[in-house]
Amino acid sequence: AAYSTGQRDVLTDANSRPIRNVRDFPVQRDGQAVATWAEPDLDETIAHLEWAYHHRDELKQLGAQAGEDQKKLTWQRTAEQFFAVLQQRAIA
Repeated sequence: AAYSTGQRDVLTDANSRPIRNVRDFPVQRDGQAVATWAEPDLDETIAHLEWAYHHRDELKQLGAQAGEDQKKLTWQRTAEQFFAVLQQRAIA
């Protein structure tokens, strides 16, 4: 996955092969810029796919670690972290 936007919260070198090279790609509607998309680098994407093809045992380990990491990302924990941020801002 591309190491951009919300995926930075879940991707690590221990649980994935993140695509770190991204470039901003403007999204337009009727000739007007409306957003910016983080476009993953094609060469890096291909390199990761080739790595995955040739390292299937290591890929299984990454997947197992990703599953363990995902178990920690609960809505309860997210709400607690968000509340903590709000409390810090209220104090400041």
